[in-house]
Amino acid sequence: MSRSRRQFLLNLSAVSAVPFLPACAYQSKEQRKLKMLLNSGYSSAQAWFHLATANGYLKEEGIALDFTPGKGAYTCAPRILPEGFDIGYGDINSLIEVASNSEPGEAPVAVYIMFNATPSTIAVARDGPIQTMKDLEGKRLLGHGSDVALQIFPAFCRENEIDFDTININTSPKSWEENIQELLDGKQDGLFGYVSTITTAFKRSSLDLNQIRFINFKDTLPDFCGSALMVSPQLLRDEPMVVEGLVRAVNRGVIDAVNDPEAGVRAAALLDDTMNKEAELTRLKVTFGHEMANPEGAVLGIGDVSSERLTRAIKLLSESKKLKRTPKLAEIFTREFLPPVAKRITSLG
Repeated sequence: MSRSRRQFLLNLSAVSAVPFLPACAYQSKEQRKLKMLLNSGYSSAQAWFHLATANGYLKEEGIALDFTPGKGAYTCAPRILPEGFDIGYGDINSLIEVASNSEPGEAPVAVYIMFNATPSTIAVARDGPIQTMKDLEGKRLLGHGSDVALQIFPAFCRENEIDFDTININTSPKSWEENIQELLDGKQDGLFGYVSTITTAFKRSSLDLNQIRFINFKDTLPDFCGSALMVSPQLLRDEPMVVEGLVRAVNRGVIDAVNDPEAGVRAAALLDDTMNKEAELTRLKVTFGHEMANPEGAVLGIGDVSSERLTRAIKLLSESKKLKRTPKLAEIFTREFLPPVAKRITSLG
């Protein structure tokens, strides 16, 4: 076992030993029903929410969540207020865009940043025409229109001095497996996505993951994060104790998911009996090892990121996408509701 893995397990054991308030402290609470928009259809990468439900943590806090499957992490933030959701789980970069088009205080706010590293990637054929960053110029890249990697690609190009205007970007509504096949057949030179999502698609199919390699955005966009738990400004303003209980329950779900990934998959599968549990276990483990593996987590704990880092990401995204304005940090994220770091997990850095 590697030293980093041993340290991760030691840290996790220490967190798991931290006592929580007993259930009786919450039994008198009435259930506050909240509408929640997810990032996608049900998957193991939402295990913390489903474990928080299945294990009774949300009930202890007096909360009942009504889940609505989403249509992509980048589509979550702009849907929260127009469609009347109290809570959303989606990409924080999309939230920055929403805030840039809103007056301060009129956009959702992230209260728990789940992915402390960007999961975005471009999958390329291992022996294909893209071997260096500059090789992306003049090539054909494919992705779903709302894919996070596609949406933040201008920032990636800016940081890597790639001429964005030379690249032919195509969008497709087809399945991951179909889009992967186009890449392998040479019809496309690269495929936008998440490392975990593309890896899971390979696991579901008979394709060989060794046929591709990943150009991971986190290597050159170290300030960028990914999915976060967001709440509406009204809920934040009017019911802060509900937000605090929500975050506390979800955090307990995170600890359980890391402690027992198989239980996380089983909890998610309760909402989708067609789920490929083996593939979803792969997705969850890659999520832990990639999306939640920024070394900063070893100090700040999952749920938090440094203010300086997130401020730089807001600035870069705003400039690269020519947003209407650059939102302030407080418009995007508050750590006010996070449990102490001793009650949160540290990342596998």
